[in-house]
Amino acid sequence: MQPSEYARTSQAPRPSDSAVKVKRVDGRLVAARSFSGPPPKDERVARERALLLKALDEAGLASAVLGGGETLVSGYHDPFMTPGPLRRNEVAVPLDPRAF
Repeated sequence: MQPSEYARTSQAPRPSDSAVKVKRVDGRLVAARSFSGPPPKDERVARERALLLKALDEAGLASAVLGGGETLVSGYHDPFMTPGPLRRNEVAVPLDPRAF
């Protein structure tokens, strides 16, 4: 995500790390689950995704989850030494807006 003053990706500041790429991703509807801790490993992502899918099923929204098994993972990790329990992460799955 970038501030609104950068209407186009070409206006965004150039990353100092060549492994970082700036690209446009169109908006979409997702269901997300937040959790605390250090940047999650694959096993934690899978566990949190399963909990999210269970909650969607219990809410009668399982049919809204788009197929393909895509899982989005995001987190905010400041440049300071914030302890793991205070760090925030999310897993999300895309939803079909036509289901609503």
